[in-house]
Amino acid sequence: MAKIKQAIILLLLGIIVPAGAQSWELVWEDQFDGQSLDSSLWGIEEKKGIWNTGQNSEFQHYRRENVRVGDDGSGNNCLILTAKEEDYKGFSYTSGKVFTKGKFAFRRGKLEAAIRVPDLANGLWPAFWTLGYVPLGWPDKGEIDVMEMGHSGAIANDTVNSYVGAHLFWGPYNNGFPNYGTSFTAGEDLSTDYFIHTAIWDETSIKVYFNQSSTPYFQMTISGGGLEEFRDYQHYILFNLAVGGSLPGISNKGDITAPMPASMYVDWVRLYQEADQTDMNDSSLALYGTFGLYEENDAIDHYMNYGFDLLDETSALAERVEADPYEGNLALSYEVQSGQDFQFGLRSVLPRNMISYAEGSIQFYMKTDLDSDFEIGIADTSGAAHYVHLSDYPEIVLPRDGSWTLIYVPLEDFFGPVDRESLGELLLIRGVSESGAYFSIDEVIYSELVPASDYFGIYVDDETYTPKFDINNVNGHLYNWDNTVTFTSFYNPFEGDNVLSFRSSGAQNWFGFGIFSDDPVNLTNFSEGYLNISMITESAGDFYIGMDSDDGSSANIDFKGSSGPYGFQRDGTWQHLSIPMSDLLAKGLKLAQVKHVFKTGGASIGNIAYDRIFLSAEEQEIPLGVLPTRVEAEAITASLLGPDQILIRGLKPGAEISVFTSDGRWVGGFQAHSEEMMIPTDSYPPGIYIVRSVHGSSFASVKFVK
Repeated sequence: MAKIKQAIILLLLGIIVPAGAQSWELVWEDQFDGQSLDSSLWGIEEKKGIWNTGQNSEFQHYRRENVRVGDDGSGNNCLILTAKEEDYKGFSYTSGKVFTKGKFAFRRGKLEAAIRVPDLANGLWPAFWTLGYVPLGWPDKGEIDVMEMGHSGAIANDTVNSYVGAHLFWGPYNNGFPNYGTSFTAGEDLSTDYFIHTAIWDETSIKVYFNQSSTPYFQMTISGGGLEEFRDYQHYILFNLAVGGSLPGISNKGDITAPMPASMYVDWVRLYQEADQTDMNDSSLALYGTFGLYEENDAIDHYMNYGFDLLDETSALAERVEADPYEGNLALSYEVQSGQDFQFGLRSVLPRNMISYAEGSIQFYMKTDLDSDFEIGIADTSGAAHYVHLSDYPEIVLPRDGSWTLIYVPLEDFFGPVDRESLGELLLIRGVSESGAYFSIDEVIYSELVPASDYFGIYVDDETYTPKFDINNVNGHLYNWDNTVTFTSFYNPFEGDNVLSFRSSGAQNWFGFGIFSDDPVNLTNFSEGYLNISMITESAGDFYIGMDSDDGSSANIDFKGSSGPYGFQRDGTWQHLSIPMSDLLAKGLKLAQVKHVFKTGGASIGNIAYDRIFLSAEEQEIPLGVLPTRVEAEAITASLLGPDQILIRGLKPGAEISVFTSDGRWVGGFQAHSEEMMIPTDSYPPGIYIVRSVHGSSFASVKFVK
């Protein structure tokens, strides 16, 4: 603390000018003066994330036990994030990470923190940063790294404890991401004391300063094209201490040499804004996406830490151990005392703004042997509560035999009498049992959706099949894996204006794409239903269709040979398949957290198309009479120009051209730009080939021999 106190004294005497001197007003801070982390300001990371599995490739699993507020050893209270070498959930290291997501966010101002890092050599990666508080994926939400240390270059130069960097990342991601960063070497070892790291963010630029310098070492203009991540979005604050990964350039845990345990200390963090430009939200911050109350799902937008910012409250109940949780290792379970009114509640320590969930639902899994009906409710912070009876929802059948069942209630059924912008009791259950009983609950979430029960449209235009999955590039995406497919107009849509018509491309000799949800979709209601899909191809290539879940479960249906399964024929006509979901479940798929709501892949394949993909509770039959057909156009001709080239005449400009072997294997594809086109055949082995031209609703074909 000596250097910080000295800097403050000099500032009061008017001897130095602080970073970005302006008329700042303190609007938010945490001095970390208590004996525990303030649960109304901070959340604690406890999940595996993209930092482990993505480009960062970090070694640590974050744990609540690695986060504390206390003495730094010199009588100064602070936030302490500690990295340890220990085995935990398949990881060799644990560490600490905290964030204000869902509890505090701001736009523009002066953000600064006083930080002391541990000895970083080699392999520790401390960071003080922000992310955009918007329902977008990274990097489209924007990232501001106010302080990062542990760079591989600094390790090589033996300056790792004094080399500091700042960085910005933004979208869109397109086989890479836009970014800009700079760094410098301080004159001191930053593991010996606290140093101040400051970001000045205004309408036109972001600047980063080190230890009250009047000159920024990082500066970037944000007033150009794009960059709305830094002009329009509020951001939330994060501190973490990572182990290994891309920044230190360490991919082998044996190369970690930093002394363990190692702690990062944060003395304080403060936000200043100008009086006429205050732009921030705290407890009024609206939540979005999938909001986890009590769950063990890694892919989730927001979640609460049970026992930290989420507390249980019970009456006439006794805790019991649930030996068979629905998911993960833990579940909440209680014995019900005979003949007494019981009540269970999950209460947030701060008001939660759930305005984004007006058309959503509260969902949880339950098993019980209760012999009576019970009520489900929520309450706001004023005490206003509203309950509904489970029996009001006949579509939900809860066996009283101890088997897990999905319970869900549309939140519109609660939000009339309850203030949805200030919820306190996020789940209430009450009732009475005439005899002793028990109940267990697990995987409690708020969702912006109500679980589908009759239909769930995956890729379909017909409004009958609602709700529909929204491919909006926000939280619903269509991913072309490694650009292994080329989308074409070879096949017309089966229905509506859209179709997934493509062929494989590139040199990988495989293809794949998927319809992917950032937020896991609960499709449990279709466990006895059907996956419906319309398909068409003449290609002989092997392929599969399937689904997979965030819990790691997946299932594929393989299509090999000229026919089947499910009677599918590769004859160039649209066919409808109604696949029992039980076939996918038998292969190990679980439906509670589906991420790829549809995927397909395989070896190289010629033209193929999918359309009208949806789930249904009942088997669907599509009359063959409604299947669209193509009309054969005037003939095209093929003339050999030599051993390695043919000339195709009679084409329509814009037509999709495909070349197949005589057994239907696709070997090449082109687009016609004129009525004549030369096609190189030097890569084709001797044999009989078919050239097919498709333009709109017409097609033409011709054979040639090489």
